[in-house]
This record gives sequence, C-alpha cells and structure tokens, in this order.
Amino acid sequence: MSPIFEEEPKESPIWSAAAAENIIRHKSGTYYLNAKVAGKKVRRSLRTTNLRQAKVTRDVELERLRRASNSAAGGYGTLGNALATVEAQTMADPSHKKGTKTFYSQIFPLLRRSLPLDRRADDWTKDDARAWWAEFSATRNSSQCNICLHILRRTLQSIVEAGIRSDNPTAGLKRKRQAKPAVEDLPGIEILDQLLESMREKRGKDAANKVEFLAWSGVRISELLAIDWSDISNNWLTVTGGEQGTKNHEIRRVPINNRLETLITKLRYEGASGKVFQGGPPRKALNLACDRIGIPRLRIHDLRHWFATYAIEKGVDIPTVSKWLGHKDGGALAMRIYGHLRDEHSLSAARKL
Repeated sequence: MSPIFEEEPKESPIWSAAAAENIIRHKSGTYYLNAKVAGKKVRRSLRTTNLRQAKVTRDVELERLRRASNSAAGGYGTLGNALATVEAQTMADPSHKKGTKTFYSQIFPLLRRSLPLDRRADDWTKDDARAWWAEFSATRNSSQCNICLHILRRTLQSIVEAGIRSDNPTAGLKRKRQAKPAVEDLPGIEILDQLLESMREKRGKDAANKVEFLAWSGVRISELLAIDWSDISNNWLTVTGGEQGTKNHEIRRVPINNRLETLITKLRYEGASGKVFQGGPPRKALNLACDRIGIPRLRIHDLRHWFATYAIEKGVDIPTVSKWLGHKDGGALAMRIYGHLRDEHSLSAARKL
C-alpha cells in the first residue's frame, strides 16, 4: 500500500518510531494511524496492540478517509472532474493571451476524448498512465503530445495537492522527442532565398513576405502579426506585441538591417497605416515550399533561430542578439543555444590572422 502523505512522528517518550507506513505505537502498546489526508494531519487509535491487525485497520480507515476527501474535494472526484477544474482555471488565467487561450481550447478536447473521464481520480495507476501515453503519443506530433502531457501532469498534481492521492502516476512518463533541425543545420542564406522564391512562384507572396520578415527580424509570429506601420521608423522596429503584448510583456526595439529595410520598402504603400500583415501564420505555405525544394521542414520558430544564428555568424555578440530577441536573462539562454556558434566564429576569425 502506498502511504498517504506519511509524516514521521517526532521522538518522544509517549510515541515510538514509526512501526509501519502511517502507523506509530503509543507507549501503552496501542497502535495509532498517523497520516495526512487532504493536507490535514490525522492521528487516531487503531484500537489494537497487534501490528498485523493494525495494518488491516489502517487500510480500511485510510480508504474511508480518502473517500470522504474525494467527496469534500468537489471537482476532483474523477479524472473528468479534475480535468474540467484545471481547464476552467487555465482559461480564466488573466496572464494568458488570447492566442494562448485559443490554443488551449483546442488541446483540452484532445485529452477529454482520450482519457477515461469517469475513472476515480485516486484509481488511475502508473500502468494506466503508461498505456494511455503509449497509445496517445503514437498518432500525434511531438508538440501536441508534450503539451497534453504537461496539462495531464498538472491535473494529476492538483489531485495530489487535494489530498486524494499521494502520487502522480504521470511523473515517470517521458516527453516525446521533437524532430527539429539543430541550430547548425538550419539552411544558409542561399537556401533561404531559394525557399522564398519558391513560395512567391506558387502565389504565396503574402506568406513569403511574412517568412522573410521573421527571418530578418527574429520576432515571434504573434509579434509579427501585431506589427503596425507606426512601429516602423527609419532605423528601428519597435516590437510591442499589440494588445496582447510580447511574451515577457516588455516592448523592445530591433535595428532594421539592410534586408529588412528592402522588404519594408517593398511592402510600404502611400499613406501606409494599420497592421503591416493580415491573416494568420504561413505554416502551410512554408511546409510546402520546403518540400518543393527538398529540405527538411522548418517550423515558424526556426526562423527566429535562423536570425540569431546568422547575426552571430556575422560577428554580432550574443548579449546584443539576446536583447534583440527579447530575452530577459542577459544572454544566458542565447549562450546555451548559440554559444558553440560564437566559438566556431572566433576560431575561424583567428585563423585569418
């Protein structure tokens, strides 16, 4: 039997050390239940001096307390109730942007369709979790699988915190490995230009403009779609994130390089105002273009990596690139991702001396 929030008793002349899981012995010889249920300490007599009988009584008493805790916990009685509670909390979170909530509104139905919603929250085992993950992850992409696993872990953890069970059966499940190109495997500038040309040839002019802007600015897709003409000056792009704000809720400025300036000049029209780009992310057009020219598919986010990689290869220092990307850690994350590129660039430069 798994202990429920077992708490070791303090040494005292009245109580012995733990005699078994969630059992302590009084100096009189009587065994007592000693556990935490729903965050509350429970200590009560098991009315016996026989340890074997005490274990049987302990199991019965803990099951009774667990059932009572389920009833008192309201929204956590079943997996379905627990998931619905976490969904309500997620959708009501004021820190989530509109796009994030839209994304979650598509994810929760996947979990509802795949889980035994009527199953008791304290009765879903590690084996059940492993079987669910094996089936669920076999037919879905890695990003979708991993966010669903994250939400399910949160759901089971909320059940643990409610005192309904003592373990999270999803704790041992491993995230599905994401198939994405390493930073050093991203295409060079010639391949990028070939990709853009292919998109424009297939009447994907708007999508190509978005891809090119992403690659030469390093902005996130949500930031791109929020860019207003008033955010663009002669030398700087001000990244605000629009009404929803940027990921870290801070406005930043990115210098406009030559390629970005050329694209902006091409897009600008007389009296330009309002949003620079209309519509949504160019994912489908990007995938099709990658397939046509025979390179591994790029994610939208890979264009942000491409910008950082190209800048570092051209000699821009990592703290500056990190600032352009909107990182708040002074370059620590960028150093982990791109540090080896800086070192390779330094060696290459040294060989020219």
